[in-house]
Amino acid sequence: MTVETSVIVVGAGDLIGALRTGDVAEIMRPLPTWTVGDLPDFVAGLAIIRDRPTPVVDLCRLLGAEQTSPITRFVALKVADRRVALAVTRVVGIRRIGPETFRDAPPLIRNGSSGAIEAIGTLDGQLLAVLGAGRILPEEIWRTLEASEVPGEQS
Repeated sequence: MTVETSVIVVGAGDLIGALRTGDVAEIMRPLPTWTVGDLPDFVAGLAIIRDRPTPVVDLCRLLGAEQTSPITRFVALKVADRRVALAVTRVVGIRRIGPETFRDAPPLIRNGSSGAIEAIGTLDGQLLAVLGAGRILPEEIWRTLEASEVPGEQS
């Protein structure tokens, strides 16, 4: 028996990505974000989430994706004992993917600029590990998953 991986499918501009549901704390509408100090380009700033200042990473900027629509959601990731919010253009929903399909899909950060990935590795190795576990869903995998909504979940 094959155990499937449960993922949250997100859009980052023209890319579709999958994050393991175990890495996601919550999904919310975008919150006000404040720019502080000299942050890397992919960090949109800080938002107050559950009464805590939380860094917001713009997934389109991080991945070098063409931002084809505005940010519509924050996906709060569990990073050790804290949270980091990913700003995404859409959340498609929850899907189940076979472990081999998930494992064989390209890493989410594959398309990121080497400078951005290096900056994350230097500033926050734990965030790099969480993002490294996410995957880009190639068109052929996405077409298959698009028709397989999990019962009871809305896109």
